[in-house]
Amino acid sequence: MRSMEIEILKVCSFYINKAEPLLDNDLRNMYPAVDRLKILDEALYYENLYQEEKLLLVTAYLECYEHITDVLEQQRLIQAIVDEMALRPKLNLSGSHFKDSYLAEIECIKAKTELVRELMKMLVNDEFKENNAIRTYLEKSYRLLHEQIQNRWNYTDPEKLEEELNVRELTQTGAGGLRDAKNDMLADTESGETRKRNIDEIEIS
Repeated sequence: MRSMEIEILKVCSFYINKAEPLLDNDLRNMYPAVDRLKILDEALYYENLYQEEKLLLVTAYLECYEHITDVLEQQRLIQAIVDEMALRPKLNLSGSHFKDSYLAEIECIKAKTELVRELMKMLVNDEFKENNAIRTYLEKSYRLLHEQIQNRWNYTDPEKLEEELNVRELTQTGAGGLRDAKNDMLADTESGETRKRNIDEIEIS
């Protein structure tokens, strides 16, 4: 903190010494033409904005750190956080004021923070879709397993698939389907009886 205060004082002194000769043409009898307190107040103001933007970026990095399981990636992210905390703004020493340099650095950190947030949202959405797909697959697997345990589902030979589907539809709805034309519009129930489908009740669209 002490080193940062000394650095800010040096920056203010540099720009004050650079501006005063431009305001006073008589170099032999120079007097303070720049308000020192105002320059110092502006330097502290922009330094505060700069540090706040760095805080937002480091917070985003910490959120990423909480979801990392790889030790090597954790170390890399910790090093990135330390680098951001020690980062100082690059000032244009050829300019007449430090305001533009601070604003450029602040916009750069804002863009970096937005990029990290967008990457986090993209990864969260991808993980949500993947987890949702796995959940759907497991639900279907458990449903089929439950039906097999309840003797509601069994393996069927490929050549008897259409007939098996007709039997299931007949058992569940009371009216069989029309999947196999070779059955002559007949479907066998579970009890072995044969029921003729009522074609008049089928709506043809």
